[in-house]
Amino acid sequence: MRLLVLRSAAISFTFFANVSSAQVLTLQYDNQRTGATIIEKILTPQKVNATQFGKLGVFKVDGAVYAPPRYLPALDLSGKEKHNVLFVATEHNSVYAFHADRPSDPPLWHTSLLDKDSSPVLLLDCS
Repeated sequence: MRLLVLRSAAISFTFFANVSSAQVLTLQYDNQRTGATIIEKILTPQKVNATQFGKLGVFKVDGAVYAPPRYLPALDLSGKEKHNVLFVATEHNSVYAFHADRPSDPPLWHTSLLDKDSSPVLLLDCS
């Protein structure tokens, strides 16, 4: 009986580990910040080439993007359907959620982190 429980746990862990492996929620892909994606199965050297890999589109935002976007596959935002979502933060304190597979669509979600009376400050160095 204990062996059956261990096998079930191992199968469940393997299934959920594979499902969540495409999520990039931390800088450098892991908590150790190694930058290594040792379990990558989709972006292999054979698939990343000039004929099969490239820019899919452009997402329109209100300012420059300095932080890496974050990707979450199969995220349920509306309670009705799941989307592959790309989260992007801009220099104007805006955060966007885009449907990652359809860059020409409007944002799924957008919010500003500023107060209503605040506006972004642009600093110019006039020296």
